[in-house]
Amino acid sequence: MEKLPILLSVLVTLLLLAFLLNPRLQTHQTITASAEVVPLIRLDLPDPESVMKERMERIERVCADLKIPETSGYMMFYFPKFKLSWTPVFKSSSTTWKRFFIDHILPPEANYKGNHYSFQLIERFKLTKKRRKPTGSEGRKRKWTPEPDDSIRFTIIRHPLSRLVSHYRKTLVSEKDQKYFEKLWIIPAIVLARKNSKWPKTQQVKYEKELSDWINRKMQASDSPNNPYLSLPTFPELVSFIFEYRGRKDWRGMNQHWRPAFGWTDVCFADFDYVMKLENEAVEMPFLLEKLGLTEYADELMNSKANPSGTKNVVGTDVIEHLGQLSIEQQTKLNQIYEKDYKIFGYEPIFVNVSYTVPS
Repeated sequence: MEKLPILLSVLVTLLLLAFLLNPRLQTHQTITASAEVVPLIRLDLPDPESVMKERMERIERVCADLKIPETSGYMMFYFPKFKLSWTPVFKSSSTTWKRFFIDHILPPEANYKGNHYSFQLIERFKLTKKRRKPTGSEGRKRKWTPEPDDSIRFTIIRHPLSRLVSHYRKTLVSEKDQKYFEKLWIIPAIVLARKNSKWPKTQQVKYEKELSDWINRKMQASDSPNNPYLSLPTFPELVSFIFEYRGRKDWRGMNQHWRPAFGWTDVCFADFDYVMKLENEAVEMPFLLEKLGLTEYADELMNSKANPSGTKNVVGTDVIEHLGQLSIEQQTKLNQIYEKDYKIFGYEPIFVNVSYTVPS
């Protein structure tokens, strides 16, 4: 028993050495759990046009270096009224923009299954896979039949860990989201983390049925009092679910709320004119709206409360708190999932309670 603390100490030391000696796991951005906020915006930003130009050049350069293959799991909508083509990145102001387009192109009575703000309502504006060939050397890499050559293409991105935490936090407080994601990830994540292999099949089925009823607020008095499933997933359980199903080309492996933005937007082939960072909204949004011809709608599109789920311009206490629930190994693995997002868009990995930083 006296040797146990020594063995644990040696194990921890070896794990830290493995982390420090692997340059892929090192980061410039390190946070302690007691930190309140860590700004992601550059306070010395030059004019937004220069910032955007630098970002678009970076995207083109890094995409060429990484040789990322073209994907098909993306969506882009073209709205003729505004001559704009938009790709939503979920948890990056997508709800604000979806509502804006619905409000300004569809009648007030429009709805899909009683929902006026369903993505299904703008499905007919989605660009199809029927392409036109580019004309001339200046043509876009990808051209769509319904889209004119002078359409402006744009998307809005956000640090992927902020997106993930924002999605998780909103699911915890929204009964609507709990019902929507019940089968998509909530029940699978709970079962993955809490299932006991010694349970008989009948007990497993019973527990899952009770969990579904509980999520839908139909809990019965006959429910098993010791059912370990009857609480929402913890953040580490969601992360374990992501690890388990990452890479699968189905609704479990390709969930748009945590899928890396480079693949969801197909940014290396989509020929965006503008890629805005939500963290820099105060600086970049006025510039973007001017370029999109939407300056008059600034009140609708900036600082919207349509879908509040966390501070947008900083890595706030919510992100720090949730990452702090993960082990260093889990944080490392999670950051590795978004490695290409970091490189392409100029973000950095974030670790909580990791004291090492790469020397400048």
